[in-house]
Amino acid sequence: AKNLDFKQARINTDLTTFKLDLNYRNTKEILQASYEIMYQNLDETLLDAEDFEFLDPKFANRSGEKPILFSAKSLEEEITNSISLAKGLIKNRENDTSKKVCIIICGFTNLEVRKFAKKLNLSCLHQNFDFKEEHLFISDLEQAKGFEFDEVIIANCNDDIVPPIGLPEEEQFRTGL
Repeated sequence: AKNLDFKQARINTDLTTFKLDLNYRNTKEILQASYEIMYQNLDETLLDAEDFEFLDPKFANRSGEKPILFSAKSLEEEITNSISLAKGLIKNRENDTSKKVCIIICGFTNLEVRKFAKKLNLSCLHQNFDFKEEHLFISDLEQAKGFEFDEVIIANCNDDIVPPIGLPEEEQFRTGL
């Protein structure tokens, strides 16, 4: 739907509100994984919430690989494992020399992530970023929005980090949840 106008995407713009019947962004596998996580952590109060809605995985219009979920004993171990996984994904890209992988580190500002990336000699996303030569990127959650990658690894995506503690409920949609 990214390159379609509203009519091509079957969205009636004559309405004041509308609902998409298909999820054009996520794969069935991503939706299934998020559904399972949501189901395992379901808070009964959510079911009574007027605006609670969760898209059934059957509404995804494409498939992809099943996401990998892993945990680590520390953030350092999680990031080390994420970098190793990302480098492995890039190395095993077969004939696709344009494969891009991004490690998103939640809970840190872009400035903090940029300093960290510099220490590791890795590229950090920022405005006006040039993708031509690089394959592995590090970013904070906010900066990664709007970019597309072949693979995304999300580190430090824990309770109280996403959404951040103290974030007003009406602003939580901005965190991507």
